[in-house]
Amino acid sequence: MVTFIKEKIKQSQPLDEEEQARAAGDGLLVFPSLPAWPPPGTKSSASALRPVFPSRFLLAALRDARLRVRAPFGVALSTENDDVIAEAPEFNEFGFGKNSSDALADLQRAITELYLTLEKEEGRLGPDLLQTWQRLQDHIAKR
Repeated sequence: MVTFIKEKIKQSQPLDEEEQARAAGDGLLVFPSLPAWPPPGTKSSASALRPVFPSRFLLAALRDARLRVRAPFGVALSTENDDVIAEAPEFNEFGFGKNSSDALADLQRAITELYLTLEKEEGRLGPDLLQTWQRLQDHIAKR
């Protein structure tokens, strides 16, 4: 019976009450059936299934154990063709990716590299990079 129920679940077929009780008794997690997506009679498109993200938000973490974010900084997400762009205008840095997660990871890497490079070259920075370095220090610190 368990194999039969597993097959029905794999094929997204609804279980009757007896099958649900049996599945639960055998340790299977059974969730209520969800309506079909896209709804019948509509066309499926990848853009219709994409999650919606805010276009602007505050970022409060970097993916590098050497650094911590003291104060969150603004990030703007946009798309160009099939790519997502994550921009931190305060630092004039960008990240690119095929999705929001990849773009944010790329931006976090770019900001980490910028911080570490400007820290290393602090004595040789011109006025513009010195200003960027000061803004970075307002938001980011070494652990």
